[in-house]
Amino acid sequence: MKNTHKITFFILALFLVFLLVYSPHKNYPYPFHVDEWHHISQGIKLSEEEYSFKSLSSLEIVYHLFLAILYKIGFNLVLIYKFFPALFAVFSAITLFLLMYYLTQNYLASLFSILFFASLKSNVNLLGLWFATPLTFAMPFLFLTIFLLCKGLKENNPKLLYAFILSIALLLITHPPTALFIIILSLIYISTEFKTKKIFLKKFSQILVLGGAIILTAIFFLILISEKSLAWFFSQLLFQRGWTPLELGLETNSLNYNFFDTTLLVSQYFLPILFRIFPFLLALLGLYYSLKNKNLKIFFIWTIYSTFTLFLFNIFHISPLVPHQRMLYYSLLGLVCLAGIGTSKFFQFLSKKTGKKLAIIILIILFISVFHNYGEQNKGTELYYLIDQSDYQAFNHLSQIAQDKKVLSQINPASAIYPISKNHAIADIYFIGNQKTKKQVRDFFVSSCSEKKQILKKYKAEYIYSKNKINCSFLKQIYNKNTFIYKNEK
Repeated sequence: MKNTHKITFFILALFLVFLLVYSPHKNYPYPFHVDEWHHISQGIKLSEEEYSFKSLSSLEIVYHLFLAILYKIGFNLVLIYKFFPALFAVFSAITLFLLMYYLTQNYLASLFSILFFASLKSNVNLLGLWFATPLTFAMPFLFLTIFLLCKGLKENNPKLLYAFILSIALLLITHPPTALFIIILSLIYISTEFKTKKIFLKKFSQILVLGGAIILTAIFFLILISEKSLAWFFSQLLFQRGWTPLELGLETNSLNYNFFDTTLLVSQYFLPILFRIFPFLLALLGLYYSLKNKNLKIFFIWTIYSTFTLFLFNIFHISPLVPHQRMLYYSLLGLVCLAGIGTSKFFQFLSKKTGKKLAIIILIILFISVFHNYGEQNKGTELYYLIDQSDYQAFNHLSQIAQDKKVLSQINPASAIYPISKNHAIADIYFIGNQKTKKQVRDFFVSSCSEKKQILKKYKAEYIYSKNKINCSFLKQIYNKNTFIYKNEK
């Protein structure tokens, strides 16, 4: 294949990644997930010097700094955010290709891995490529960091290993689970390389010492900015069932399959189902070749480590260092690499047996089946829409008449109040307010005027946002365009 053809197919693959990841956002101009709204808030607060280093969100300060810089430049984060997932996915695909091509020296395996990467499922529990979060922001660095490690060890290049360590340190304050996943994976990989690289590793042992020092410094920085104790930090490294409000398994939102008059219950997160059956079989083929080829050993270790951690969670309901949902996604990323290798080997086999033209046709059918029903969502993990155009316009109006005020709003749109108007919600769907506060906010909209007055007094709310009209003498209507804003005149 000519280089011009290779470049063309590579660009087309990246374009496909962008289009697929952007497709859910095409008809909805605002962020989907409550996490996305939260990170926008944190970015704005960082730029406005209102950032709280005590919150767990401060552990992802690099991502918030990225958003803060864009906000300071003058971008409307709410309206441009829908492009971030697709852009992050494209950068991830580029670094994935770089890693794959270096290790396999196989253009097709690298290209196929991008296609499998583009096909990965996303949902509001697992997250994934559809959402702009520290996870997807860190994903290009995940592939790049592993590339630096493999290339640095293979070529005995200390500069690349220094870059590898600095990359991990950066990831520790961008998305700690990604950094911890890479640290464990790298330690296992380095231990397997020790015999063949014994002289090099001894000669450059200072790299490992420096690396440990940098990583410990990054961990100390995380503890310092969050004002937590060392004991607290280590207590957070063992994730248990219930880390997220929704834990999917056989007991919740399972998939039903009828097999010879028997109904089989299968978890949505069973890897062969999540990755799809045929790509999973190709990944197993890739696993076989990664075991035979020492240059691909990192992928075998990746698979064994992630699978073992998933096994621990499913049996004992614990996930060391990395939350279960994140480990699931790292497992999928490993399968992407293996499926790329397996597909290239499968294509070589078909080309010899059936001829190249028929092999290409079979591969086209394969990838059509892989992308069939792309975007289909299972019950319980569907996309949700926290605001609509009326909410956006109302909050935008509120930003022009008040800022830094307390606003009592219905729970769902409340997540968007600060990102759009720079006012503060009393409670939102997840991050703001405890369960008691959320209940009282919900009760507000079905209570009498006297009860409303007491709730407003308790939370010192100056403005009220409602989807429905409220008739209370102490509430002055200041906005009425499909939704309503009231000023509390006490």
